[in-house]
Amino acid sequence: MKVQDGCNHACSYCLIPKARGRSRSVNISEVVDEVLCHEAHGYNEVVLTGIHLGLYGYDMEPGTRLSTLIKALLTKTNVRRIRLSSIEVTEISEEIIELLQDNRLCKHLHVPLQSGSDTILRNMKRPYTASAYSDMIGRIASRVHNIAIGTDVIAGFPGEGETEFLQSRGLLESLPFSYMHIFPFSARPGTLAAQMPDQISSQIKKERCSVLRALNIRKRNAYLTSQIGTTLDIIVEDVYANSTSVGKSSNYLNVAVSSNEYPAKSLVTVRIAGVAGDSLQGYPIASP
Repeated sequence: MKVQDGCNHACSYCLIPKARGRSRSVNISEVVDEVLCHEAHGYNEVVLTGIHLGLYGYDMEPGTRLSTLIKALLTKTNVRRIRLSSIEVTEISEEIIELLQDNRLCKHLHVPLQSGSDTILRNMKRPYTASAYSDMIGRIASRVHNIAIGTDVIAGFPGEGETEFLQSRGLLESLPFSYMHIFPFSARPGTLAAQMPDQISSQIKKERCSVLRALNIRKRNAYLTSQIGTTLDIIVEDVYANSTSVGKSSNYLNVAVSSNEYPAKSLVTVRIAGVAGDSLQGYPIASP
C-alpha cells in the first residue's frame, strides 16, 4: 500500500524530488479503510510503501508521524502483519523501535546506507554520518530479537578512492545485516553527482561490487543458518503440486514447507529444519 509519495531531500545522485515533487501523505483514515478492505478479502499482511516513507505525515496539518499511522493500524485493524518498506536511518524513532516489539509489526527493516565513508556521504548529501548510522543499527539489533536488517550501498561514487571504499566495506562487515542491495554508481543526467570530478571507471566499480556481493553472500548465509531450529510464522505465497508451499516470514525470508494443505494467504507456523540455497526449509507446526 502506497501511503506516501515524493521527497523533500536532495541527494546529489537522485532525480526523484524533480520527478515526484515534495512529500505527500495519504490520510490515516483512508489507509485504515483500505487495510480493512484487504483484511476482509483474506490478506494477512500489508506492506506500507512510499518514495520516502519516513516523511509520512510531515505535510499534514496538524503534522503527524509514521509511528502514529502504525499505531492506528494496530488498534483499528486486525491484519496479522504490517511490514515497513525502506526507511531512512534518521527517521527511525524510539517509538518505532518500541512498536517493533509488537508481533504484528514485521521484524524487518530496510535502512539505506549508500556509503560507509563520511567524505562520500557528505558529497552524496546524505544527512547522517557513518558512526550515527552504525549506532542506530546497533540499537535496533540489540532491542529487536532476530530482526532482519537490509541496506543499500553504492560502489564507485565520484571521489571514492581505495580508502573510502575500504571504509564502506569495513562498516558493512561490522554491522548485523541479513542482506545488502549493491549498486554500481550510475550518473543520472541533471544531478550534481553526474557533474562531479573524479568519476570512477566501470572496471573499478565492477570490481568493488564483486567484493561487496561476496560479503553479502557470507552475511546472507550466516543469517539463514542462524534460523535453523527456530519457529517462524510464514504467509503462504505459492502452493505447488509436489506437496510443497513457499511463504515469507516476518523477518523477510523465503521458506519452503513440506506441505500443500495451506492455501495462499494462509499464515502458518513453521519449524525451520535447514537451508537450501537462498531459502529456508521447514515443516508446519500449526496455523496460529
